Parts: sequence; C-alpha cells; structure tokens
Amino acid sequence: MYTKKVLVSALFAAGVLGAVATPSVAQIYLQVGPPAVRYEAVPAPRDGYPGVSPLELLEKRHAERAVLSEYHAIGSTGGITMLRKGKWKYVHCVGYRPQLFDLGSDPEELVDRAEDPACRATLRGLEAELRRFCDPEEVDARAKRRQAELLARAGGRAAALARGDLNYTPAPGQAPDIN
Repeated sequence: MYTKKVLVSALFAAGVLGAVATPSVAQIYLQVGPPAVRYEAVPAPRDGYPGVSPLELLEKRHAERAVLSEYHAIGSTGGITMLRKGKWKYVHCVGYRPQLFDLGSDPEELVDRAEDPACRATLRGLEAELRRFCDPEEVDARAKRRQAELLARAGGRAAALARGDLNYTPAPGQAPDIN
C-alpha cells in the first residue's frame, strides 16, 4: 500500500481538458465513472454516482477528501486497506497492527507514526473514518470466501499450483507455493 505502488497513471489527450493544474499525490487516485458521465453523455445511474471525477480533482476541488484503496490477493494473509486524507496515510492490515505515515514530512513512508503518542488522536480518527467506509475484517472474510470459491472451481490448491501461473516469481530453487 505504499504510494508508489497504488498510484494510477493517467494520460489525457492534448486539448481534451485544456490547461489543468498538476495534481497532488492524493488527487491521483482515480474513479473513471464520473468523467464518463460528465463528458461522454453516458446516462448517470439512477441513485447518482458515489465518486468524484478525477477531472474535478485536477481542478483542485475535493483536495481534503478521504481516499480508500484495498488489496486482497493470492498469497496475502489478510486484506490491506489504505485511507489517505490530507497529509496522512493510514494502513489497516487485518491481523496486524496499523501503520500511519505523515506524507507531508515523510513522503517515502519510512517512519511509521502509529505508535507515536503524539499521533494517537490522528490514528483513531483515521481508523474511525475508514470504518465509515467499510468493516475491513468483514471485507477480508468476504474476499477470502470468494477466493476459496474460485480456488475450488479451479480444481483446488494442488491443481492451481500445478498450473504454474502464480502472480509472483518464486526465488531460484524455491517451489511455487501459496501460504
């Protein structure tokens, strides 16, 4: 969930958007639906669209909104959920202690501030905000159930390993495995 790993690169054709400001890191997390509705005359969903257009983010609107990212994949022991808000980045790892980074003073995410007493209120506030979006433990359990269904459909663990198309490259001399 480090910033360089979750950034989404976006290329815009010259002239389509005109001159826009350079986005901040928090503004680069994108949702594609809203601009399609706004610029391509795609009908909006009846219930509205629960997102913010990256075009609005480029125009510097919604600069302090919370941004959520989730990771559930093969080989992960638990789901990872990241909440970015302002200069803070909160990372919730199911089954592990949380991480907290001050990206204003530590853009490379080298100093975990989660156990810093001066950041206790920030940590609690960001966790509460994350839980307004989702229950990370419930989402993780749901993802694992779905992964188990897919694994069973593929013939089980042994069959999946025998296929050899894992999402990683084992180290030399290491047999492919999913722990």
